[in-house]
Amino acid sequence: MPDILIRGMRKPTSCDDCPMYTCMHNFDDCPLVELPAHGSLIDRDAIPYKKIMFDDDDFYYGVTQPYIDRMPVIVPASEEVTNDPKT
Repeated sequence: MPDILIRGMRKPTSCDDCPMYTCMHNFDDCPLVELPAHGSLIDRDAIPYKKIMFDDDDFYYGVTQPYIDRMPVIVPASEEVTNDPKT
């Protein structure tokens, strides 16, 4: 079953306060977005890119896998994804 993202909405304090609880009449304005099958989603803007130097004094800005592995997961992997090496 796919995950659903609701853009522009905070989690309601109760079901009675949820606008999804009542039927929405204009489907084109629906804030629900179906996410495709995915691995664990992280905040890529929070990745600490570092200057990585080569032996010839050339460099690039990048990040190593251990940094990515330590990033907090925002949305866990969907059940459809089976190629996660950590499972």
